[in-house]
Amino acid sequence: MKIRKLKKIIFVIILLISLALKSLGSPASSNDTEDIVTGHEHEQINLHLWHPQYQEKCYFSDRDNVRNTNIETIKKLLTLLKKEPIISNYLLSFSKKKNTIVCIDERDDETRGYYDFKYNIIGLKDHLELFEKLIILVHELRHICHFNKGYVNSLDYDIDEIIRMNFAIEADVQAIVTLYAWRMKEIDINEVWNAIYGFEHYFDIAEEFEQEIKRSKDEMKATYAAFVQWYKSEWRVDK
Repeated sequence: MKIRKLKKIIFVIILLISLALKSLGSPASSNDTEDIVTGHEHEQINLHLWHPQYQEKCYFSDRDNVRNTNIETIKKLLTLLKKEPIISNYLLSFSKKKNTIVCIDERDDETRGYYDFKYNIIGLKDHLELFEKLIILVHELRHICHFNKGYVNSLDYDIDEIIRMNFAIEADVQAIVTLYAWRMKEIDINEVWNAIYGFEHYFDIAEEFEQEIKRSKDEMKATYAAFVQWYKSEWRVDK
């Protein structure tokens, strides 16, 4: 099998930050929940394999399920997400193309959330507080952007390059999450910024972002500083 080297992967991922900031798009629609679209395609995948009670866990915009106690939570998250319309509109444009749905997962697997590309589901852990869920939602939406651009693990690539790619992707995701939280803080929704400090292994990224933006008054420089800071934790690069 021919192995293709990803020689420019770090450079490309860093560029994603710049492109995202320059082309995030116009403000989102006034309909706060329309970006999570119909679930019919997902049911063909057989979501019962993801969770036997998936209809009580997942939000579908084309139906109401009186048994689903998570609908209001997910609607609140989408409403909060769009309080900062530029980044949210950009991120949701990718999930809308893929027809991704958002689900609340009560199962304990030591994660806060995930994007399951097999079922095309964003899973948010039930035990999280609302603003913690929001942070994880932004995190996973950014992963969908990468997935849509073709940044996925593959045996076509050298394993060392895959590792470098995954590091760069995670650094980029956390940098964008931090930028989003800062913009929410700027419009007096401080709970998002405060919540990001509650994540033990990631608050240093927010600290670095805040120091740089206070120093330079430049979002791009602060976002890049957050990207670089991701690599400075042994826990993150070792895990």
